This record gives sequence, C-alpha cells and structure tokens, in this order.
Amino acid sequence: MAHRTAAELEEERLEILAAQRDRAAFAPLYERYVDQIHAYVYTLTHDMEQADDVTAATFAKAMEELPRFEWRGVPYSAWLYRVAGNLVSRERRRPGWIELEPRMLPDAGADPALHAEEHDRAGEVRAAVAGLPTTSARPSCCASAAISATGRSPRSWGGAKAR
Repeated sequence: MAHRTAAELEEERLEILAAQRDRAAFAPLYERYVDQIHAYVYTLTHDMEQADDVTAATFAKAMEELPRFEWRGVPYSAWLYRVAGNLVSRERRRPGWIELEPRMLPDAGADPALHAEEHDRAGEVRAAVAGLPTTSARPSCCASAAISATGRSPRSWGGAKAR
C-alpha cells in the first residue's frame, strides 16, 4: 500500500482503539490486511499451506496482543509484517518432522514379547561392552595377528600360549 495520509493514519488509530474496546471491531483491520500478510508470507515460504498457517498465527497474535498494542504513528500493517516475518523465521529454525524409514519401524506382525526381549538383550549387550576394560576392547583381528606372528598372546591379554 502506498504512503498513508495523516487522515488515513488517524482513521486506523481510531479503528485500533475501537478494536481494543470490542474485539468484533477488529474485523475491518483483518479484512484490510489479511491478503497482504498472506501474500508476504507466501513470498517468504513458497508454501501455500505454511502461508495459511503463518497468516492465521499472525492474526491470532494480533488479537492476543491487541489490548497491549500502542499506536506509534505508523500503519498497523508494519507491526503485522514484523510478526509474520518473525513467525516465518521461527518456523525455519524449528526442526522438521523426521520421517522413519520402513526398516526403522517395528514389524506390525511381530510378537511384542519378542520385540521386548530383543530390546532388553540389546541393552544387556551394550551394558556388557561398556563394562569391558579397555584392553578387552581391542579388535580380535589384532589378537589373531599377534598370536600367529609370535605364537603367544600379548602379555596385556593374559600371556596365554596359543594353541
């Protein structure tokens, strides 16, 4: 919208004051700006569904904050654009939904008791591995190579004679 005259700004100020007294009086402000805010949000997101959601959230916030809104001599749309832009930014920072691959989902036909046993067993194995001393955590391929080269296990692994 083009530059507003002082009379237009005064008219908008009076509409805001009326809306602060009676929420039903917010309708003319909503009708004036909803399409502009929606177009702005769509320009930012390129997603019609997200533009719909953000526009709705913008006007919900406008209604919520209306009693505390202070007129500063600029069009009400300036505040609405800022709210909409902040909501888009917040949406971009939020992590999206994580889609699980079919292999990550539990088998719908599997026995729940079997699934629970597998889960418990996996936990036991993780706990056992975590409790191993660091020397036991060496790869077995290294132990095999040491035994075949020397005929003995390294001392740090007990020094037993290889068979």
